[in-house]
Amino acid sequence: MSSFKHWPTMADDLPTSGLMPLGTSVPAELGELLERAAELARESIGPATRRAYASTWSTWSKWCAESEGAAQVARGLGLPGADPRAGRPELVAAWLTELEGLGRKVSTLRRHLYALAVLHRAAGLPDPSKSEFVQRVVKGAAKRHGVAQDQAPPVLLEELVAMVEVCPDSRAGRRDRALVLLGWHMGARRAELAALELGDLVEKHGHLVVQIRRSKTDQEGEGRVAIIFPSSRPKLDALEAVRVWLAELDAEEGPLFRPVYHSDRIARNRGLAPRAVGEIIKRTALRAGLDDVRGHSLRAGFITQSYIRGIPEHVIQSQTGQTSANTVRRYKRGSEYATRAPLRRLT
Repeated sequence: MSSFKHWPTMADDLPTSGLMPLGTSVPAELGELLERAAELARESIGPATRRAYASTWSTWSKWCAESEGAAQVARGLGLPGADPRAGRPELVAAWLTELEGLGRKVSTLRRHLYALAVLHRAAGLPDPSKSEFVQRVVKGAAKRHGVAQDQAPPVLLEELVAMVEVCPDSRAGRRDRALVLLGWHMGARRAELAALELGDLVEKHGHLVVQIRRSKTDQEGEGRVAIIFPSSRPKLDALEAVRVWLAELDAEEGPLFRPVYHSDRIARNRGLAPRAVGEIIKRTALRAGLDDVRGHSLRAGFITQSYIRGIPEHVIQSQTGQTSANTVRRYKRGSEYATRAPLRRLT
């Protein structure tokens, strides 16, 4: 069995290879190449995913070290202790069962199991998620609790109008209006909005072409294009809202969406973080009396509204960048209105 050179104690410290057993003397040249290989391997996974993997490893290793349940399972297996690196299916099953007993969602169990699987495979060790016992534990939890996802409620057209109407007539308000409308019409994620640069927007033939250079499902940076058309409803015209914000911004390069300070001064070269984008969306929704809107609700609203209007799935996917039609359909299943919209044609 291979062993690990590194285990993830920090977000950027993922296991690199199971080819180098612990204690092996490595020539300097080979060591440098392996370090470069490790760097390439790290770049294959986005920062948010690395943080999620590191969080799973921290929770798992702490349970193995401190839980009486882990110690009891190890004793029953005749092991000197619960070694988190071994990934014994019995230990993993016991850990997931304890998490289920603490009220963790099935989606959380699956996320932790997937992360453990990735980490073990990266280290050249057996994948605990392949165990029939472990798989049945997760399936049993799903059957007991159900698997309905806690989805962000969609912002449909009327909610979007309400959000736009409460944006104040100020620099921050004009930024927020452009952010909300552009995010909705793009079906964008918070991180995608935060990453937009002025050079990513080009207006041609009466519509706006937006270049999304990298996204959650596009870690290799192939990019995609979203096209924003003028709206027949002036309040919902993202193109005009962006024009107004660009005139306010009065810049030729740098981030599109930036902090606006209390003095009404716009940050010169600093863009909004994804979390700040989400806070703007939620704050605007609260002003409009919508208390359950989240950062993802603009994307959910665009997809759901597109289904309601009968827009084909492949067109929705091309705008939102989702690689799987099944992923898009989750938004349809999550909205009774979208699912049953064709009933409008009955009378």
